[in-house]
Amino acid sequence: MSKENSDLMRYTEMAMKGLAFDDDTEQGFKLMTDAFLTCYEEALNKGYDQVTAIQTATMILSTMFHQD
Repeated sequence: MSKENSDLMRYTEMAMKGLAFDDDTEQGFKLMTDAFLTCYEEALNKGYDQVTAIQTATMILSTMFHQD
């Protein structure tokens, strides 16, 4: 994981610190952050610009966690 992504994960943990989440919810947020960063980095590696990489990662996560 790059330093930038490591920092984002750390910021996510800091943002959640004052909120009351059970362990499963907290782990879920970390999982989603990690999944987003993985998709985002892969899109950048494939040559997408930053905006398109963010949109692509968002669409992938939306599809993964979509419930009817």
